[in-house]
Amino acid sequence: EVSASANAAAESSSPPSAPVSPYPDSQGDDSSFSSHDTSNPGGSTEPETPVVTTKHVRVASHACTGTPNRAVFSTRHVPSVSPTPPRVADTKTRDTRDSGTVTSLPLETPFPVITQTCVSGPIRDRLVVFSKLVAETFVEHLGLEHHVEAVGKYVLCGAGDFASALLERVSFLASAGVVGGGWGVTAPGGAADALDGALRASSAMNDPLAQRFRIAVRVPSTPHAAPETTYSGIRNPTFSEHNLGMVDFLHASYALEWPLASLFPSATRETLAMTHRQLTRFRHARAALSEAHRLVQNAGLETVSAYKNGGDRGLAGAALAKRRLRRLSLLSHELRHFVSCVEGYCGEACHGSAKLALRLALRENGTHRVKPKDAYAIRDVLGTFAETCAAFCFLRPRDAPLREAIDVALQLALDFRKHVRHSKSLLTDGVAYAACQATHATFKIHVKRLCVRLADAASNAGGSLGGVSPKRARDLLFRIDHNGFYGSQVGDTTG
Repeated sequence: EVSASANAAAESSSPPSAPVSPYPDSQGDDSSFSSHDTSNPGGSTEPETPVVTTKHVRVASHACTGTPNRAVFSTRHVPSVSPTPPRVADTKTRDTRDSGTVTSLPLETPFPVITQTCVSGPIRDRLVVFSKLVAETFVEHLGLEHHVEAVGKYVLCGAGDFASALLERVSFLASAGVVGGGWGVTAPGGAADALDGALRASSAMNDPLAQRFRIAVRVPSTPHAAPETTYSGIRNPTFSEHNLGMVDFLHASYALEWPLASLFPSATRETLAMTHRQLTRFRHARAALSEAHRLVQNAGLETVSAYKNGGDRGLAGAALAKRRLRRLSLLSHELRHFVSCVEGYCGEACHGSAKLALRLALRENGTHRVKPKDAYAIRDVLGTFAETCAAFCFLRPRDAPLREAIDVALQLALDFRKHVRHSKSLLTDGVAYAACQATHATFKIHVKRLCVRLADAASNAGGSLGGVSPKRARDLLFRIDHNGFYGSQVGDTTG
């Protein structure tokens, strides 16, 4: 197709040639095969169309020589015999600044623009709509939010009565396993029986989603094989109720079917299992301290009452028993305060700020519409939630020094329960009392060092902990040493 101006220039530059029909076998009587008439009768104003003519025609019979007729064709404009107007190329007016004239240039649509508009664009538009529908199906129809809530209750120890009941039964299996020289939890039905008993003894019995919680047995890694054990706090974990590494033999999970299971990849599941073990460590230490405190108070009542009618010797023995009772009670209060602060900090962060951030990432604030655009965005939101909970529980590799100091203090709490439990007469047993005093001194030294590290981290980004943010360090320090008791004795390392 050419423009009218180009056709006029071509006609004026080349001499006219005789019109020849492109069909040499036609007899001329059939007007549909001939364009010989170059006149314009009636003064028709229809636009001209190019007609094919021959130049240097070589006429040869194909039947005689076997060679087809060959011709060099040129274009020549004659009055159009068809009333249909020709197609005109797209033009764009451009201002020629040097000559001051306006020129019309033909433009062609690039192939990438055609594919973008006609092929890729519609596909992407439909993909966005379909992906949004899939995300809404996960959240609205498949109950994703209810499953996430169940993960927080059972995997992240949000249901306190269930977590305590499970820990109690696992501890019983641990004590039986140590006596028998094996792992009680690995016995046939050991972990399953502990889980079933915890479900029946807690409010989880009335929750159908609690049946999806699973407890499996795992072999703890070496101290430098896994992120949660790259520290010297628990070198050789054993399945014993007096060892903080008892929970390292447990692997918690939440069972989901496809397609919801695809939103929790293996990395997210492992992170949640690590967080469950860390929260269970805190609960293990708190349960041990509750038992030790009860034993100390009972021993005080029995011992003081025994010296009541013993004369001068009885009065001296009662005074000694009261002094020991005060010291052991002080140790019990300090240990329980520390464990409560750490457990409260991690628990509130996991079930408070982390869960709130997850809820805001799944729903728009105000309209409550589904916020993620596709299933991949939902998977990223759940992974971020798991990583946030692990970070609040000091499970990042850069938090290893802080995690080591905390676990040493937790192990001291278990040692205190062990000394108290194995003593028949706690306030009159000099060996057991000396062991408790040594535990108290070691605990104070570690807590003072921990407060110094937290103070450094709170005053400087990163601090001596190599990664704890100043705000987190300041919050944890205020919980542990809110009255400056340990900070005022930083220079005293004798306990």
